[in-house]
Amino acid sequence: MIFMGYSLIVTAAVWLLAAIIGFRATAYEIGERRGKAFLVASLLFAVGLIIPTISAIFLEASSPVNTARGTIQSVRLKMGARSEDATTYVILRTDSGEEFVGRALGESRYFQPGQLVEIAYRVRNNEIIKARFFSANGTEEGQFRGGMPVFLGLFLLAGVLVVWGALAKYRRNPAGRDEPDWHGEPRNTFDEDSLLKIRK
Repeated sequence: MIFMGYSLIVTAAVWLLAAIIGFRATAYEIGERRGKAFLVASLLFAVGLIIPTISAIFLEASSPVNTARGTIQSVRLKMGARSEDATTYVILRTDSGEEFVGRALGESRYFQPGQLVEIAYRVRNNEIIKARFFSANGTEEGQFRGGMPVFLGLFLLAGVLVVWGALAKYRRNPAGRDEPDWHGEPRNTFDEDSLLKIRK
């Protein structure tokens, strides 16, 4: 958690720097300096998205993993937009008589009360990353592998898209000129005729 805290502090600092550079860029004259300033501001914003995402993925991957074997006592499924986005909450009675309460990112038809199962889970948050399901006679019936949290994938994708968009814009407009809006009008301008009508 301390590692993620430092990551968020760095992200906040990077975003603040991006905002300062972007604001100062608006005061520069149209030219190479203005275009590069906008590019740097955009890239820093993307880095601010990617840093906590990579940190979270590293934290998940480096978390200690333990195993347990037993019988599923109860299951609660929280559905998402897709089956891959579902979260399965499981209570397991282990062979040693202890109760394990955990969750799995995803779903499987084998997650059901009375099912014999062997799981591997992250000690940090009891997240089930792998499960093997067995019949009463010990025959393996199926397997489950947990996925990555959806928001991590979205943040990483957003960061990559921002980088791609910033580079494409810089190649198209290296001088940092104000580009037209959706209506084809220059940005940061106003309609003088409309303003005169309002004054009247």
